[in-house]
Amino acid sequence: MWRTYHGRDGPRTFGVRVAQPHQHHLAAGDLDLYCDNRVITSKYTLLTFLPINLFEQFQRIANFYFLIPGVAIIEPITSVLPLLFVIGVTAIKQAYEDYKRHQADAVINLSECKTLQADGTLAPCYYKDIVCVPRRGLDATYIYHGHDRGRLIANLLLVQQAVGDIVQVCNEQEIPCDLVVVASALESRDCYITTANLDGESTLKVRYCPKLSQGWGPAELARQDKLTVEAGVPNAILYDFDGRIRSGETVEALTTKNVLLKGARLKGTPWVLGIAVYTGDDSKLALNQPKTKYKFSTAESRLNIFLAFYFLWLILVCTISTVYGEEWRSDARRFWPLRGQDTQIATDLTYRVGDVIVTWLRFMLLYNWVIPISLYVTLELQKLAGSLLINWDLKLYDEHLDEPATARTSDLIEDLGQVEHVFADKTGTLTENRMVFKKCNVRGHAFEVQGDYERLVPAGSEKTRASLNSAAGPSALNTAPSDVWHDTSSIREMFMCLALCHTVSYEDSVDESAQHTFTRQRKMTSVSPDEEALVRAAALPEVGIHFFDRSDDTIQLEIDGQRIEYELLHIMEFSSARMRMSVLVRDPNGQATLYTKGADAAVMQRCRAQSSPQSTTEEQQAELHQLQEQLDEYSRQGLRTLAVAARQLSADELEHAIELLTEASQAMEDRKGKLRDAYETLERDLDLIGVTAVEDRLQDGVPETMIALREAGIRTWVLTGDKVQTAINISLSAGHFSHSATQLKLLGLREADACGQALKELLPQPSSTTLNCSVRLPPSVSDEDGNSVQGGGKAVAGRKPVTLAIGDGANDVAMIREAHVGVGILGKEGRQAARSSDYSIGQFRFLKPLLLVHGHYCYWRIAYTIQFFFYKNLAYILPCLFYGPISLFSAQVIYEQWNLTFWNLFFTSLPVLCFGIFEKDIDERVLLRTPRIYPEFVGNAVLSYRKFFEWTITGVWQGTAAYYGVTLALERHRPTVTLWWYGMTIYSLMLLLVTLRIAFDMRYWTWMSHVCVWGSLLAYVAFNLVESGILFVWGEESSTGGYYWVFYDMLGSEIFWGTLVGMAGIAILPHYLFSLYMRFFRPTLLQQCQASEWEQLRAMLGVFTCDCCVPGLYGVVKNSDYV
Repeated sequence: MWRTYHGRDGPRTFGVRVAQPHQHHLAAGDLDLYCDNRVITSKYTLLTFLPINLFEQFQRIANFYFLIPGVAIIEPITSVLPLLFVIGVTAIKQAYEDYKRHQADAVINLSECKTLQADGTLAPCYYKDIVCVPRRGLDATYIYHGHDRGRLIANLLLVQQAVGDIVQVCNEQEIPCDLVVVASALESRDCYITTANLDGESTLKVRYCPKLSQGWGPAELARQDKLTVEAGVPNAILYDFDGRIRSGETVEALTTKNVLLKGARLKGTPWVLGIAVYTGDDSKLALNQPKTKYKFSTAESRLNIFLAFYFLWLILVCTISTVYGEEWRSDARRFWPLRGQDTQIATDLTYRVGDVIVTWLRFMLLYNWVIPISLYVTLELQKLAGSLLINWDLKLYDEHLDEPATARTSDLIEDLGQVEHVFADKTGTLTENRMVFKKCNVRGHAFEVQGDYERLVPAGSEKTRASLNSAAGPSALNTAPSDVWHDTSSIREMFMCLALCHTVSYEDSVDESAQHTFTRQRKMTSVSPDEEALVRAAALPEVGIHFFDRSDDTIQLEIDGQRIEYELLHIMEFSSARMRMSVLVRDPNGQATLYTKGADAAVMQRCRAQSSPQSTTEEQQAELHQLQEQLDEYSRQGLRTLAVAARQLSADELEHAIELLTEASQAMEDRKGKLRDAYETLERDLDLIGVTAVEDRLQDGVPETMIALREAGIRTWVLTGDKVQTAINISLSAGHFSHSATQLKLLGLREADACGQALKELLPQPSSTTLNCSVRLPPSVSDEDGNSVQGGGKAVAGRKPVTLAIGDGANDVAMIREAHVGVGILGKEGRQAARSSDYSIGQFRFLKPLLLVHGHYCYWRIAYTIQFFFYKNLAYILPCLFYGPISLFSAQVIYEQWNLTFWNLFFTSLPVLCFGIFEKDIDERVLLRTPRIYPEFVGNAVLSYRKFFEWTITGVWQGTAAYYGVTLALERHRPTVTLWWYGMTIYSLMLLLVTLRIAFDMRYWTWMSHVCVWGSLLAYVAFNLVESGILFVWGEESSTGGYYWVFYDMLGSEIFWGTLVGMAGIAILPHYLFSLYMRFFRPTLLQQCQASEWEQLRAMLGVFTCDCCVPGLYGVVKNSDYV
């Protein structure tokens, strides 16, 4: 329903759902009115698969084009068979993928939970049967009676009625729908969850029951007849929930801290009870499932251009042939058989037009073989094989995570070899995301940690001072060691803030020993690894402030062996907009203190020394100046910095603060805005205590990978929330920048367009510049920020380069989906990024072989396949075109019909399919050692228009040479040579030419290569021996009866063999000579590396081998260590 409220800015309208459990019960016959919790991600059902799948497949122009066999010049079955094969293979592949989706849906939908019955007991229930939100609006006067399987239902009344189950969730169980938790098995009335499926965070989060539900269990909850829950209408913001719960006259605000979201997992809690507020498509998880953006690879885009070219060529050739054919048929003086029909054709206009259309269609069906219909199937099989090779590559296997690389899509695999820009998140992607507290400064006194949290020592000790001065230079602080420990109160206050201002909690875990004894251990978990590092620092022996435990309203510390409980009055949570976090606590003595920590820019401007300099002393100003210098020094060392501040509140100030926060937190209108205003009011006039420095180490192999990407011509953009100087130093240590590179700093830019324009002005020719960028974004980079940076990168390029985004957290998901290729890292921040990516890997260093090896091979294989298909089909169909004048443009086929069909399906597809799966133009170790090979293929180099022209010229030459060579060779034997003999001699020559072409181009010979290449020729011979030897089928003359025994006569003729061998040499010689010229006089870097391989092969074999022989030996020694 909709209610209108009047606020400060006028009336505002928003939706509120009112839940009143136990007032009514859902009638059994009315369950269909309500939205269940069913998950459906599949595309088809048994009834809809065939029509929907066919509709989708015939949206491909090539498939629709081949759906016109009605006026076929050959038997319809031979023209429809290739289309049926292509559609069938694709349909089977898509049916299998959808079957897997059905299986995944069933796993979720048939999971069991328990719902509360009217008598307070619990009954089993499937996830899919939980109901909450009505599928359509119901009148408020409807009253339901009866029970639905005895379940206790919570009615949501007024205009939009809804009902909600009261659901029990047990430990380690996934939350089935969005629940307001009202009961917990823990005495602290809280529970623990992980939200890795939602936001990628694998750390524990605490959720609390409302205070008014204290002590409730199943029986007590069943007796609550005046319980009301108000919740806003569904929205997609994960952590945005404004609601209220009312029991009698008691009202309490509900926030995200009281809600268990669908997809989260209950941890460390035996059970909880919750009221379903959002189910099915209205849950936060469902609303955050964006529509998958269909991505086209660059090769597919270029393929469409080539198809368009041949479609135009086809139309032109068909039109010319039709015109000439009609001219021949109309001229009785040149074509005497039609002399008697000349008058009828000239006078019957309708017949004439229809005859022209039919003739044009017959030519189209004759020449349509130039459009390679089996290309789609071949490419899909090649891409599938390339994806499996990525999955099976042990060099991409992460031993620590026990996870292989995973290709989640095969559609973009060739774009891995076309990447020009990489957008990488820093934390968790380049670094280990394992924070270690290293240094701090308390009111001008510098300290650092020795060992693994062993002790805190002054930074002025001789050893540490030497390293500090060498790193920081003359600006290093010169604090004497003997002077730093006198201000113990400030040191205690500094680390007290670190021990209280956080969201860290403990998770109990049970370890089983070899003797089958169980030991209960407490494991520290937190939303951010930074917080855990800071809490551990507070427990250093020199400080001794141990965080012990927490509840929803208390924090327990252990100081000097005594356990002290602090009352937690309010948590002002961290956000990327605020860049800080604060807690309001009260100690046992009744003193209230506001502790704040966050980005130095956000905290310092709220401190007295900076906001009110006139009210501070010179000593305080000097401390502020020293702390600022220390922050700059830490940044130069590549450390992550935070500022720490505090303010004590008087009794009146505390009363005002609690009143302000309570009013804002219980507001149903603009709650976030009111809380933000309240925080701004309280977080002022802070006392700056000190700064901290935390180290996040680089992952293994990051510098080597960064340097390789730079040498490969790939521009890398690193996204970070660090300070500018910190980002620069990390980029230098990571190999992102070289120390000799010119650094261009663009500061204060907020928009992607402005960034791109500024880079254009600074770099007149950015395309020829090795441009690597470290982009500073606010902490906890948002999804939109990553997209904006990608826009800036594209603006610099001035076109649409292939981009790759790589990240490990939920905040990287939008960036990963926006890029051409998305790569997710299986990191500590969960697997949301990996699940949303196209490819997932365990560590950043695996990006090097993924791009330089798999990307190179896949693009080379697929691009070659596309060019080869157009080349072989053009050369194959040209003899039919040249035969047109001889046949008086009657659309006569010169090839036997079954051979015509099998040309694309079997005889020429198997060799190129094998090439596209196994071929390696150079050893992978050379590719890893020589990254400069990679850019030679970037920009669709193998599918460039120049390469397309070269392949087309080769096809035209070989088709022309084959036709006229055979014609001249058989000229003297015209009386004895039939049409099938003539046509199949050309066919045999064309098959030999295209097979020799792929054999010459193949370097990596395996047994499978030999089977497919030479086996295709043997299969052609065997098939024709069988077909040409059949005259009768089922007692009737075969449809190919004119071909009877022709192939046997061909094989026994010296003319056939002489023509085949002689014309094959003549037709293939120009291409071979051109290749030798380019290799010896204008070699590419790839060819130079290949030549180096050949020299090493010669040295290893100890014999002389010519250049044309060595490629054949490459596969023989592929497993040796000669490289």
